[in-house]
Amino acid sequence: MDKLGSSDRLITLVQELGDWSPRHVGGVGGSYIEEGEWAAKTISREFGVDAFDVLSQRAKLSLMLQPENMIVVRQLGLQSTDIAEKWKETSMKHLMIALNGICSIDKLKDYFVSNDPDRRASTAAALGVTRSHAGVSELIHLLDDEVEEVRDVALVALQRITGKSFLFGKNKSSKWRKWWSKQHN
Repeated sequence: MDKLGSSDRLITLVQELGDWSPRHVGGVGGSYIEEGEWAAKTISREFGVDAFDVLSQRAKLSLMLQPENMIVVRQLGLQSTDIAEKWKETSMKHLMIALNGICSIDKLKDYFVSNDPDRRASTAAALGVTRSHAGVSELIHLLDDEVEEVRDVALVALQRITGKSFLFGKNKSSKWRKWWSKQHN
């Protein structure tokens, strides 16, 4: 498959993440899995780490989606907040399958210090989707980023990974650093 065809296929597969309709796999006597899960496994198998940029952008959309915001929900083609909530949950499950299949936190270290703020935010979102504790220190560092979107995504990712939300000072890296160090002692 040529580079353009390959790119089109990746985009098509990524758009299927979050689709919970059943897909028959395994031929005669096979079983059913969600369409999005099939797409996630196919992305991992066919594209590997080359799919990270596209997947991390989708991770940012999924992680930051507020299902109660009907304007955004309708722009995504979803009809209700209930459907948006289910899409968000299912999309993140499928993204986790794809991302865990293609990369580890060690491969992402350079992305956290990229000059591109969108790449830093997307990487933070990808980490939040995978719920990997291995990158918590990098996410805490991103709470001091000069770009607000990067800080916001890092905070949501930290809250998703750790289950922790501070009543006051929730976006202060010093508070998170202190709490995180206590968790590892």
